[in-house]
Amino acid sequence: DPVPDGVDYSSADKDTIWISEDVAVYQGNKTRNYDNDVCRLVSRSGQVRYTFMKFHVKPITFTDNLVSAKLHLNVRRIDGSNYVPLCGVYETHTDWTEAGLIWNNMPNFGAEVSSASLTLGWNAIDVTSSLKDLYEKQQEVASYGLRANNGADIPSSNVEIYNREHSIKFPPFISLMSAI
Repeated sequence: DPVPDGVDYSSADKDTIWISEDVAVYQGNKTRNYDNDVCRLVSRSGQVRYTFMKFHVKPITFTDNLVSAKLHLNVRRIDGSNYVPLCGVYETHTDWTEAGLIWNNMPNFGAEVSSASLTLGWNAIDVTSSLKDLYEKQQEVASYGLRANNGADIPSSNVEIYNREHSIKFPPFISLMSAI
């Protein structure tokens, strides 16, 4: 169940998992690595971009009481007339590095973890079930692929997300919270 609004969670245990790797890939240049570029999502004119993110899943004391895990992204820019991007978050295998990932060797998108409409500034996407599963299986890395699930019919649709290299103030992270 989602965390209800209006409840005081100040006594809940909380922790943060900071991003360890992120990279974008671009269908229009299948052999270039976009590690230091702003991460983008776009689905217009058949020229697709995806973003991949990794997080080292650190031990927490409240694994059995984890009630909320949210992937936080800071959207820098949205282009396209009246475009409200729907960002899909998908599980991917962890066998990639940000310095070596290109379109031609990107991991396949697995099961959809969650999706959310994005706006400028900070956005939070629920990844609770995925993180609970990773903790249960004692896996050490969470790897996600992000893509725009809409916008192909909107000219110049584009979403820019701050990555960890682009801004030390706005890196993606996952917030964790226990039951109270």
